[in-house]
Amino acid sequence: MKSDSVIRVLKKQIVCFAVGEWDVILLKAIFVSLSIDLSQFEIVKIGGNHTKLIKAYGPRIQKASLEGKVIKIILDADDDISEKQKELRLFSDELKVDFDLYFLPNNEASGCVEDLLIKIIPDQNKSIDNCFEAYLNCISELDKKVVYNIPKPRIHAYCGIIFNSNKYSKRDYTFEDLLNEGNWNIESPELNKLKEFLLD
Repeated sequence: MKSDSVIRVLKKQIVCFAVGEWDVILLKAIFVSLSIDLSQFEIVKIGGNHTKLIKAYGPRIQKASLEGKVIKIILDADDDISEKQKELRLFSDELKVDFDLYFLPNNEASGCVEDLLIKIIPDQNKSIDNCFEAYLNCISELDKKVVYNIPKPRIHAYCGIIFNSNKYSKRDYTFEDLLNEGNWNIESPELNKLKEFLLD
């Protein structure tokens, strides 16, 4: 999906701190789909989901705040949103800086960015992911005690198929790939909450 020709002007520049490459790619695709020029936002990859990593960016967060920018931190929820929220709110108090928090996939459920990417696979490609779903069901039947939830290799396998490549590195894909309706549905309702968060 290409962005509209009319560029949306933000009241303040946005600085997003996000976990990894997939997060950066997805956020860029969303901003472009919303007709927001690349000059109006900055996305900083922190390189991991641990709260200690975001704390290492304290000086940069303070600098962005002094410059009057809106600061948004997007992390994977993993298994415990509440503990991360508590820790980062204390961090906000220490810095004396306000920032907005969002936990992927939907700011409520446990999971990660790959869980969200699975949900925005377009209908015409659902059959590809269904094959992987069948594989997971088959594996789970071998051991009822094990819960198999492996979104990362699931997304890498999907990308390998749609891009006709056996390269699993997410560095091989760009945010333009996410804007392509044949690959991902960037207009999916699954992204509405994240879009609202980014524009709030």
